[in-house]
Amino acid sequence: MTFDNTAELVAGVGTAVFEVAGTDGRWVVAAPELAGAQIRLRAGGVESPAMVCYGWHTAATASVKAAESGLPLGCFFC
Repeated sequence: MTFDNTAELVAGVGTAVFEVAGTDGRWVVAAPELAGAQIRLRAGGVESPAMVCYGWHTAATASVKAAESGLPLGCFFC
């Protein structure tokens, strides 16, 4: 995923996690790799991701932020 509103994303100390699902709808926690404004996700058992979400829990706090502003990445589901 590439984010247009920042040049660099950095890891924070929040509790939000990334999850991916294939066409079977089975969600798996994914390990993020931050590279500039891109996030690459890896999840065992999901070869062709069809959906992704981040922080999709009412108690989640941001674990990724924009380096320049310090603003947290908002939760999303797509």
